Amino acid sequence: MPTDANLALQASVVSTSTAHSAGNTLPKATMSKPLFVRFLYSLASQASGSGVWTFGVSVSYDNGSTWSMDWVAVDKAITLTASNQSGEFSIPVQITRADLVLPGVIADSTHGVQIRADAVLSGSPTTPTITWQAAMMPARI
Repeated sequence: MPTDANLALQASVVSTSTAHSAGNTLPKATMSKPLFVRFLYSLASQASGSGVWTFGVSVSYDNGSTWSMDWVAVDKAITLTASNQSGEFSIPVQITRADLVLPGVIADSTHGVQIRADAVLSGSPTTPTITWQAAMMPARI
């Protein structure tokens, strides 16, 4: 997935357990329209067991000290099997004025809200694996 380096949240990576991208700082401003985080995944499988990958976007209002997964693609969860699975989807993200006036939000001009991409593994899979990447996009795919 070619993308501007400033829009990339996670370059292609192989994960075998829950993983998070680094935080990407957004401008400290409200959004008139949502920003979309596009996820691409491939080679999602397990040897046996009952594993599920769920993707989401976490937000930090305090310069990366604490994170909360505010947007989760529950309807796009990947139930692992022995066969490889692949796909893509997007999650809308929108920061509002109400978000920016929450207690603990850093209000100076050098720090903005940060977001990160999350790949969460649950269940009891044996040898789970997935190759995934995420990028910010101005529109839904």
